[in-house]
Amino acid sequence: MTQPSRQQNTSRLLRLFTYLLFWTVSLNCFVKSTHGQTANTQNTLQLESNQSPPQASTKAIEWIVGDWKGDVSGGGTFEESWNPAAGGSMLGMFKMVVDGKSVFSEHMVIMERDGSLLLRLKHFDDQLHAWEEKDQTVDFPLVKLTETEAFFSGLTFRKEGNGNLSIFVATKKKDGAISELVFHANRVDAQKTAPGQTPPIDRSSMLAEIDQYIQKVRRDWDVPGIAVAIVQGGELVWAKGYGVRDINKPESMDADTLFAVASNSKAFTAAGLAILVEDGKLNWDDRVIQHLPRFQMPDPWITREMTVRDLLCHRSGMDTFSGDLLWYDTSYNADQIVDRIRHLKPVSSFRSRYGYQNLMYITAGKVIEKLSSKSWAEFMHERILQPLNMNRTTTSVKDIKDNYAAPHNKSGGGTLRALPLGDVDNSWGACGLNSSVNDMSKWMMMQLAGGQWYGKRILAEQQLHQMWQPWMVLQQPYDPKKKNTMKNFQAYGLGYFLADWYGHKVVNHSGGLDGMISQLAMVPSLDLGVVVLTNSESSASRFIRDRVLECFMGVSDRPDRSAEAVAKLAETDQQNAAKRDRMDADRKQNTTTTVPLAELAGRFRSELYGDVLVSVEGDHLVLSMEPAKNFIADLEHWHHNTFQIRWRDSVKYNFPRGFVNFTINAAGKPEQMVMDQPNDDFWFYELELRRVEAK
Repeated sequence: MTQPSRQQNTSRLLRLFTYLLFWTVSLNCFVKSTHGQTANTQNTLQLESNQSPPQASTKAIEWIVGDWKGDVSGGGTFEESWNPAAGGSMLGMFKMVVDGKSVFSEHMVIMERDGSLLLRLKHFDDQLHAWEEKDQTVDFPLVKLTETEAFFSGLTFRKEGNGNLSIFVATKKKDGAISELVFHANRVDAQKTAPGQTPPIDRSSMLAEIDQYIQKVRRDWDVPGIAVAIVQGGELVWAKGYGVRDINKPESMDADTLFAVASNSKAFTAAGLAILVEDGKLNWDDRVIQHLPRFQMPDPWITREMTVRDLLCHRSGMDTFSGDLLWYDTSYNADQIVDRIRHLKPVSSFRSRYGYQNLMYITAGKVIEKLSSKSWAEFMHERILQPLNMNRTTTSVKDIKDNYAAPHNKSGGGTLRALPLGDVDNSWGACGLNSSVNDMSKWMMMQLAGGQWYGKRILAEQQLHQMWQPWMVLQQPYDPKKKNTMKNFQAYGLGYFLADWYGHKVVNHSGGLDGMISQLAMVPSLDLGVVVLTNSESSASRFIRDRVLECFMGVSDRPDRSAEAVAKLAETDQQNAAKRDRMDADRKQNTTTTVPLAELAGRFRSELYGDVLVSVEGDHLVLSMEPAKNFIADLEHWHHNTFQIRWRDSVKYNFPRGFVNFTINAAGKPEQMVMDQPNDDFWFYELELRRVEAK
């Protein structure tokens, strides 16, 4: 084929717009005329633009993927189809059909070019049955990108609220006037999938199943309120609230209701450090003491070798949750907490074993503050929350104004009660955020888009890659009956757990504070994310998460994991009741303390934690933990020098039965107090409380 002349190219381009104008006008489509960009619409675009193209990848506009069709008055239809992105480009096609015959068509490709996007259009008609030469293409650079619209210089795609797509084409007349052609299209396809992916089942029936299952799980676990959001392909496909925010109030839950997301804040801290790495202020393998000279681990060698990466992947050698009593409901600030890390006792050698560590994330938050010269909260707002339009998300319960969920648990008597919001401002880096499923959906979509959010670069893709790499392997529990067939490996990255699940890589985390449990999971291979927020302490969020993943992964045999867990919980309750009965039977009757109550009273000190006071009130002892003013318990004599702990209602944690034992030395003086308080989160045995004589 001979090389066409510039005049031939111009002629064919004009013919393209002539076709568009002819079919638009004749088929009664809406047309606007104006000079340049109109003041009353965001849809008409100039064919030329002086703006610099925004940063973007094809993932940012994958909401146009699918088959679309629109009817027009006067007869005929138009059709548009876009394939999923592959290799940094997306292929599309547009055609008009009248009486079953294609009268005009064009091929399109959206490609990544110089960090932005370029729409390249190749048209053909009844005289042209093959692709045109390169010089006969028309290129439209990206001008602007928002959450719902992609503005190319001459063509705009808009994602409508009803899930449909509108396409706006601008043409320029000789007098400089701009004409805008408007095409409104309905989705007619099942969700498209990239090569090698398994097509999911029909989305509408799938979401109906998920909706019903959420309601069932909520009943199974007596959860006051749940909110769920699902994202896929760069769009929010599901966001809904269930139940109430507070059992004592009638307000309903919705997708904007705020919850404490607890440890789902850890990925934000990791992302904050990733931003500083990309800014050139930090390297992942910098030693912590380079930036926090006062930081000290129990061992000087570990102190010297501990890196920023080590802080984030739970390989410090400390036990899971070790030291968490330092931040929980205490008056210690983050600096004071970090200063006390030196008093922890390792349970394994450095980097040899997994141990989930909140204190290391509090330390990581301090690294962000040191390098940015801002508070953790300010940095999160400026570099992540505001750019993502996560406008309802707060870094403190003090900033929550409206539409928030009250936490609930069964502390203080065994029945469900609403609790005050928990203040964790001293542990920002580990658990500081409060958010909604609508806001968290933006956080997931940005990551699934490779760190970009509608043209804005939030995270460098190579740093996101670091966060999603396995840096600490977790052992899988022995499964002799081979019941767990869907997961073979698990690890921790930087701020996230990583696992294979039914053959897919799943990036996930959970979060838990008093009366609040959350789950977040992303499946990069399916461009899928789900977040579940609840305002009670149960496993409900995990079962909902799993059902969503199984549905979108096309798992045919989806067990009711919630029902299985409810049955198992009943067995556990019976076992706990039997254990309690054995304790009662082992209690030594008619015993007294070896010294008078008044002599047991006094100040007991933990090098790690601080002081715990024991005083006499009336005929019994009262225990008060000085760093945590709400931690007050009445001590009920059990036998000998052992007392049962009766926590007062000011304590929000739902502790099971616990005991205090006083050790008497050879001189007949109380020397040590041992707190035996079983629970899953806070290790009282670490306190090592010794009597301090009054001065």
